[in-house]
Amino acid sequence: MKKSPLRQSSVPGAIDSAGARALIHEGRRRDHSSPDCSNIPQRSEGESKSMAGRRRSSGDPSPARLALVAVAVAVACAVAAEGKAVHVEEAHRRSMLANGLGTTPPMGWNSWNHFQCDGNGEVVIRETADALVSTGLAALGYKFVNIDDCWAEPKRDAKGNLVANTKTFPHGIKALADYVHSKGLKLGIYSDAGFQTCAKAQPGSLGHEEQDAKTFAAWGVDYLKYDNCNNGDLKPLERYPEMSRALMKAGRSIYFNLCEW
Repeated sequence: MKKSPLRQSSVPGAIDSAGARALIHEGRRRDHSSPDCSNIPQRSEGESKSMAGRRRSSGDPSPARLALVAVAVAVACAVAAEGKAVHVEEAHRRSMLANGLGTTPPMGWNSWNHFQCDGNGEVVIRETADALVSTGLAALGYKFVNIDDCWAEPKRDAKGNLVANTKTFPHGIKALADYVHSKGLKLGIYSDAGFQTCAKAQPGSLGHEEQDAKTFAAWGVDYLKYDNCNNGDLKPLERYPEMSRALMKAGRSIYFNLCEW
């Protein structure tokens, strides 16, 4: 049988400081990220009583030594656990920085300031894409053509999907995205972290984050403006991360613009 790397004392279950170091080393060898934290050495009540009636031999660890060993192992475990959390957080940040989005401020055009809900349709979006190219603005970095509120039907379809307004976007968002992309530009769209959008003209994405993110990705959307109306008084920190996670799982790189006013 292979001998344990721990040096045993005369007290059953106890280890001295050298044994603690061996425990930590062995744990790291098995799992490079953390020591074995399942068996921090402790003296049981029965062992304490049995030690009280006899003189401690030179091989017996003192209570102070046992306490030190326990603290050392506990600290090692805490540091390892914190290291794991930091590693996961750093990896998440690196993956977000490496997705190619937001490396420069996004520049382009948005339909809201001039049109709001009146005249916001596919004809305007196509003409705007053409104008960005013909005026030379696209060559200067103005790449986004963004549809704001009022682009969808007032209700979702039978499967719960958002549907483009059939009057203002008769060919649908996918066909419009294809046209914008053919010009070397990117298409943006609008939704809301609430039950309805700010204009109350269409459903919001609250409770439908993953479904809507997949819809936007399937359409070829490159940018999502995410507003903050009609949210049932739920805190932004409860709502915005849901869409962030949904977009990261949608299978397409989509710039996430938080309109959290």
